[in-house]
Amino acid sequence: MGLHGRAGAARVGGLLIIFAILNSSLANANSGATAATRTLFAMGRVRLLPHWFAAVNPGTRAPVNAVHFQAITAIIIAVVLGVILANDPYPTPAGSGSFGGLNVYVFLGTMLGLIFVFIYICVNLACIGYFLRVRRDLFNPFKHLIVPVLGVVAMIPAGLAVIGGLTIPILDIELPPYGNALQYTAPIVGIWMVIGIVLYFVLRSRSPEALERMGDVYGGEAPSPTDAAA
Repeated sequence: MGLHGRAGAARVGGLLIIFAILNSSLANANSGATAATRTLFAMGRVRLLPHWFAAVNPGTRAPVNAVHFQAITAIIIAVVLGVILANDPYPTPAGSGSFGGLNVYVFLGTMLGLIFVFIYICVNLACIGYFLRVRRDLFNPFKHLIVPVLGVVAMIPAGLAVIGGLTIPILDIELPPYGNALQYTAPIVGIWMVIGIVLYFVLRSRSPEALERMGDVYGGEAPSPTDAAA
């Protein structure tokens, strides 16, 4: 292949990579929006959120109120954070478009990464507790104790790396603290988790049946249009 042929192949390859990235980004955005809408609708259906979120379109059966709420909220968050984070953590180069979108992506991605670390740790711990206390007859030391413990251990360095400013134990790896907007991601996640824990204990003391309905959030059939509008 000659020089021009290699240059042409490189350009085509670059375009394919860009297309793949854009396609993945759109698919990821679509799945995130769908998941958020589905959660709002399901929690409204079992009345863990206002029943207004359970309203569905009579023709399409789409959860219209949940869709509109999710879309408006996402637009507000994207625009506001895009303005606030226009030059943080990555400054916008002179003469180029704003890096606000990139910075919002990095900021929210860092928060989500830390949230997922805690989710994975909690799921592993829940596995141990469930098979030790509820289904002891099915308990397998390897699958239900050793593997979850290894999962927790693997998540600890990942969580510390996202938080920053700490030292990973045993490995003795020092992680420099963030000097930009990312330093606020861990406190925001911490506050969010504390709110969730407080709400759990409030529901447990005042409305324990609400906790039992949590299992119905992602199960059951969609309500009829007349039921959803009630």
